[in-house]
Amino acid sequence: MQKPITKRQKDLLTIIYEYISDTGYPPTFEEMRERLNVSSNQSVVDLLGKLKIGRFIKKNESEARSVVILPSGYKALGKPLLAAFLGATSAGVPVETIEITGEWQTISPEV
Repeated sequence: MQKPITKRQKDLLTIIYEYISDTGYPPTFEEMRERLNVSSNQSVVDLLGKLKIGRFIKKNESEARSVVILPSGYKALGKPLLAAFLGATSAGVPVETIEITGEWQTISPEV
């Protein structure tokens, strides 16, 4: 059974969510520490550990900025899932190109 999220854990999860939403990648320890307004990285490490144990996030210890919010984390925040995408393209019926020949002239309105 999943433990309920504490206010402080939810604060950190919100910071992570908003940072990813704004930049496309997770914050560093220093950025999390500053936004939480705590003086030591250990506070951030402890909160991240509890969020990981509670299955709100996934984190690879050997990689920097590897925090991933899990579905239960989004549910705890009441926020929509963030999905990464590489780019955008249009879809639909192809548009036919038309070649225009001739000279372009400017027309000044008659006064």
